[in-house]
Amino acid sequence: MKLCWRAHAQGHGLATWGLFGAVMALALLAGCRTNPTTPPAATTVKPVVMATATAQATMPPTATSAPPTPTPIPPTSTPDLTRLPEQYEHPQSLFRLHYPAGWTVEDLSSDNEVLVSFKAPGEADPAIFVVDLVNPGGQLTDTQMPTLVESYLDNFFQSQANAVTLEHDTLPDGTIRVVARGQGESSGEQLHLEFRFAQRAPLFQTLILISSEAGWAETQPLLSSMADSLQLDLPKASIVPAASAASDKAVAEGLMLINSSHFTASTGSLYLVGEVQNTGEQTYQEVEVTVHLLDSSGTDLSTKTWGTKTSLLRPGETSPVVVIFEKPPAGWTEMRTEVTATPADFYLKYVYPDLTISQDTGGVPTFGDYRITGTVTNSGAETAHFVEIIGTLYDKASKVLAVESMFLQQEVLEPGQSAPFELVFFGKAEGDVARHQIVAQGARANNK
Repeated sequence: MKLCWRAHAQGHGLATWGLFGAVMALALLAGCRTNPTTPPAATTVKPVVMATATAQATMPPTATSAPPTPTPIPPTSTPDLTRLPEQYEHPQSLFRLHYPAGWTVEDLSSDNEVLVSFKAPGEADPAIFVVDLVNPGGQLTDTQMPTLVESYLDNFFQSQANAVTLEHDTLPDGTIRVVARGQGESSGEQLHLEFRFAQRAPLFQTLILISSEAGWAETQPLLSSMADSLQLDLPKASIVPAASAASDKAVAEGLMLINSSHFTASTGSLYLVGEVQNTGEQTYQEVEVTVHLLDSSGTDLSTKTWGTKTSLLRPGETSPVVVIFEKPPAGWTEMRTEVTATPADFYLKYVYPDLTISQDTGGVPTFGDYRITGTVTNSGAETAHFVEIIGTLYDKASKVLAVESMFLQQEVLEPGQSAPFELVFFGKAEGDVARHQIVAQGARANNK
């Protein structure tokens, strides 16, 4: 099963708190192409005025402090352990759970997030279970909890333009449960995803249950038993540093949004496409563009924050970006943008840059959408994992018309090895394509 997460985690709100930093590593669960980020067709939109950057404020105020519960939290119900003979215990005993024999366990944790995945063997019966624990700094209020959930889901699905939420409810114990459908890669199979968000003060707990749509009825009881077997030892929650609303992510010097355009798709979604340029001397990661839709009185009607396509932005470089409002508010007359980022650290070790694009040509076939074919080569000395192809279309005035990305189907590109690609753009702003640009990035095996 091919699952698609962005290879760098830059969702609105969460990054502002310094949370969710390790979710980029979820790409290691499966090498895949992302689903289209551009829509099937475009229509004309009303003119807007682009304003200068303002300070970002996408997250709620700091959570109310609450002491940790002095005893471990038991399973929510009695799990069926007959199918879960193995037991995993976190290296620092923060949690433990049971899982099936033969499953692969991968610890993808970072300094401020505990993230562990459990993956079924083979491709015949795909299933993944994820435990994600972060510390928002205390008990979340009734309004902060839904905001954090929305931010998490926006980030998770920002490259899944066709994702659909099927159910969204709150369980008696306060857990927010969201069921969604996404699309896998290779076969294009439908994926069934269930998110369970819960406060385990001082931690914010997310459990993700994933299976193919066809196999969900059979797999869901197994994944639910894994969730039920989870036991948290909250006195050890101090190993996860508390996030602060005043993080080091800020409007970054030398970063600006350029060559942007916007359009409304036939689905009604509003798309802003453009590039972020680094004119400074600092290399950045977690580069994000926040877009505010304002009415004529200056009231902020809706705000979205999406990350740039490339994980690093070095001095002199540009990176394409797409920001999507699935349901833009009525009555907006002005669009205000800002760019934020953090100085690069982890991604300097993670990103593998030595990839070369050649023989790239673009055009529109007799039937279908604009597409670019070409070859990517590993021109470096290390193995490249999860190679991502990122493309941008421009008009003759260098305005961005569309941005798209995909992962190579093969998960590894050895030194000197090449692979063909075909990048399809499923929609664009109005205008003729005058040129295109293709870049590639990959991941190092050991984040050296």
